[in-house]
Amino acid sequence: MHLADCRDDLAVENTARKANTMRVTEPRAGFNATHEDGLGTLPLTKVIGCGNFYAGDDAVGPLVIGRLHAVGLPGHVACFDAGTSGIDAALAFRDASEAIVIDACRSGHPPGTIFELNQQEIASLKEAARPNFHTLRWDQAIAVADQFCQPGPTTITVFLVEGQSFSLGDAVTPAVADAVEELAVGLLARLQQPAHGSHAGNRLADQVAQQQPGAT
Repeated sequence: MHLADCRDDLAVENTARKANTMRVTEPRAGFNATHEDGLGTLPLTKVIGCGNFYAGDDAVGPLVIGRLHAVGLPGHVACFDAGTSGIDAALAFRDASEAIVIDACRSGHPPGTIFELNQQEIASLKEAARPNFHTLRWDQAIAVADQFCQPGPTTITVFLVEGQSFSLGDAVTPAVADAVEELAVGLLARLQQPAHGSHAGNRLADQVAQQQPGAT
């Protein structure tokens, strides 16, 4: 995705937020933890984007949610832009069979690097998290959800995108804008697979590769 495209998304999202609206896609009426369609019973998956839309690369989560909205999602998938509210992120876990969390990070790697955390890595971070209800991070939100937002998901996947600029008013850097598009494409491929929940160990790179021209 070109930076200009990302800025267009930012402008659209800014207009929506000024109108006091939130990007939330809920499954169609009658859904709970599962969804019946022609393929059988599918688990309800919630995709939760975290981050400050107005703080440069911290907008990763909301931007990915916006891209998924733009292309459309299967009926068993619900998207939620939690913004910077850790409590909202924690509440979003309720009644999901699977949860996918998206956020930005700073770890010293090149900007735009995408990390996919597996169940063991998430469990380790969750155990170490000490919730602060005023400033919940994604790992603390998972810990809070475990205690107060049951029934919750049995499978959680976390995607983190390395950011560079996090100051209020900053633009999204080009490498991170590209990562937003790559992550959205990979997630869409994963979510469109009816049995994607049983392949939680697949890495995002495999999903993206399947979408490339000539891939079998």
